Amino acid sequence: MTARLCCMAGLAALILAVAAAQPAPAEELNRVVRTIDRILNPEDAQRYEERAHRAHRADEEHYWHDYRAGLEEQHRERGIQAEEARRYEAAARHSHKADEERYWHNYRLGLH
Repeated sequence: MTARLCCMAGLAALILAVAAAQPAPAEELNRVVRTIDRILNPEDAQRYEERAHRAHRADEEHYWHDYRAGLEEQHRERGIQAEEARRYEAAARHSHKADEERYWHNYRLGLH
């Protein structure tokens, strides 16, 4: 988990360094930010939110809460249907990711 966060921070720093070296139009920068936003799934954001809560870092907890809500909204906007959610659930089960499996199971149930 920590390695993943470090990789994300490194990637973000690299993107910012490249963006600073070469002026980019606002649309290009928005595309980069949207790409970074897709790195995490809602379950990752929830874990970060819970970790911040346990560490009494309210601002960080609030950030991850809003981030997770945005990710979940993206899933709804994409219109993930029951079959796709079932595939995600099975993949999470295969990868032994219980939180993610539960999320997709509940997501699929909410579609009916």
